[in-house]
Amino acid sequence: MKSLQIKILTLILSAMIILASLVGTTCVISTRYLLKRDANTMLNTTSEVQKVQLNILFKNIKQSVEIVETCSIYEADSIEALQNDDVFRKEYTDHIFRLFTNVTNHTPNALSYYFRYNPEFFSPTEGFFRSKENGSDDFEFIEPTNLNMYEPNDDKNVGWYFIPAKKGSPAWIMPHQNRDSDYYLLSYVIPLYIGDKLLGVAGMDVDFEDIMKSVDSIIVYNTGYAYLTDSNNRIVYHKHFDPGSKCPDNLDKEMIECKTTLDNGMNLVITVKKSEVYKDLNSVTLRVIILCSLVSILFIFLTLLITRRLIKPLGDLTVATEQMMKNNYEFNYSSNSNDEIGILARTLEATSAQIRSQMSHITGLAYSDALTGVKNSTAYKEKIKELDEEIQNSDPQFAVMVLDVNNLKKTNDNYGHKAGDALIVSSCKLICRIFTHSPVYRIGGDEFVVLLRNDDYKNRETLITKFDNAMKTAKVKTENEQLQISIAKGIAVFRKEKFSSYQEVFKQADKRMYENKSEMKKSFPQ
Repeated sequence: MKSLQIKILTLILSAMIILASLVGTTCVISTRYLLKRDANTMLNTTSEVQKVQLNILFKNIKQSVEIVETCSIYEADSIEALQNDDVFRKEYTDHIFRLFTNVTNHTPNALSYYFRYNPEFFSPTEGFFRSKENGSDDFEFIEPTNLNMYEPNDDKNVGWYFIPAKKGSPAWIMPHQNRDSDYYLLSYVIPLYIGDKLLGVAGMDVDFEDIMKSVDSIIVYNTGYAYLTDSNNRIVYHKHFDPGSKCPDNLDKEMIECKTTLDNGMNLVITVKKSEVYKDLNSVTLRVIILCSLVSILFIFLTLLITRRLIKPLGDLTVATEQMMKNNYEFNYSSNSNDEIGILARTLEATSAQIRSQMSHITGLAYSDALTGVKNSTAYKEKIKELDEEIQNSDPQFAVMVLDVNNLKKTNDNYGHKAGDALIVSSCKLICRIFTHSPVYRIGGDEFVVLLRNDDYKNRETLITKFDNAMKTAKVKTENEQLQISIAKGIAVFRKEKFSSYQEVFKQADKRMYENKSEMKKSFPQ
C-alpha cells in the first residue's frame, strides 16, 4: 500500500519548483514599491517647494489687507460719527485710500484693491475701487458696484462683499470672473467691525492667471503636471477639466498624486502617470512573467502526474464532508484505493448511510401527528418560516383554511376519550380526502390547518362546496351509535397588498372559522 504521507511529501518536493517564480515576483513587487516611493518623494518635495512659493503670494496679500484693517478700525471712533459727519467720513475715506494705495504698491501681483462701506449704514456705492485695466501697470478708479442692486446670495456679482460679511471673518474668495473686466480673480477680503457693527469690507484681488502660470510651470517626469482644487475637492484649475467639476474616479487608478493644502484653503495637487513611473519596470516584469510561466507550466505538468490519484479523491471527499455538514446525506462516494483516503472514504459512506436511516426515522417521528398521521405542529411551524420568507421575497399564491372539529368535548364526556379520538381521526380523514393535494396539519386537539396551493388553491371554491356536501353525510361510529361529523371552517387568501406575514393571513382565517362555528351553533343548537 502506497502511503498518503509519501504522496504528500512528493507533492511538497514538487512545489519547491515554484520558489523561483515567487522570488521573481517578490523582486518585481519590491522594485515597484521602491519606484513608487521615489515618485512620492519627488512629488512631495516639489509640492512643498511650490507650496512655499504660492503661500508667500497669499501671505503678502493677506498682510496688506490686514494692515488696512488695523488702521481703518483704529482711525474710526464709531459708525455713527462717520454717518453724521460727511467731512469726517471723506477725510477718513481719503486716509484709508492713501494707506491702501501705498500698501498695494508694495504688494507683488496685486491687481485691484477696494474699501466699501456697509450699505445698511451708508450709500450702497460709497467707498472706492481701483484696478489695473487693459494690461496697464497703473491703478485706475472704477465706479463702485451698487450693492443694493444685487441679492446678498448673488455670489457671482457681489460674493466678494457678502461672503465675508455673512461669515464675520476674513475669507478667500475662490477664483471668479470680474464683473467689469475680463480678469479672472482670486480675492482676499476682511470684514471691518467697529465694536459689534459691520463698517464695511476691505479687499485685494490678485490675477489668478499668474497663479495658473505658476501651476503650469510645475513639471515632474515627462507627463507630470499640477492642478488646484477647493476644500470640497472640486476643480479650481486643471488643464483638462472645467472648474467646479470633479475629477473622474478612474483617474486615481491611472495616476500617482500628492496633495497639499495652501494657506488660502485650496489644494495643490501634483500628479504623474503610473505608466511613466513604472515604464522601466514593465520590461523586467514581462521577462519575470515569461520565466515564471514556463516554470509554472512545468510544475503543473508534474503536479498533474503526481496528484492525479491524490487531489481528486481528496476533493470529492471534501465535497461529501461539506454535504454532511449541511445535513445532506444523500450522496454516494466510494474509493477503490487501499490507502488512507480509501479507508476514510468507505468509513464516511457507511456513516452517511447509517445517519440517513436514523434521520429518516427521527424525522418521521418529529413531524407526524401520532393520532392522525398528518403533519404536526412542529412541521407547521417550519412551514410558517418558509412561507414568511416567500412573502418577503416574492408574491406567493396560497390560501389558509382553519378547521375546528365541533362537539369534541361533548363526545369525550358522553362517550369517552376513545370516541373523541375516533371523531378526530374521522374528521381528519374527511379533510384529507377532499383536499388531496394540500398539506394538512393538526395544530391543536381539535384544530387543523390546510395550506391550499397550486390546483387546490385555484379550485378552492369547488373544494369547499365538496367538503360541505361530504360533511353532511359523514359519520363516526361509537360503541352504541353513529355521530354526525361537524367541522367549522374559515379560509383566507393571501394578498401581497393586504398582508405582510403568514400570521396575518392565519388570523383572518381563524376569525372566519369562529364566525362559521357560531353560525353552525345557531343553526344546529347543541
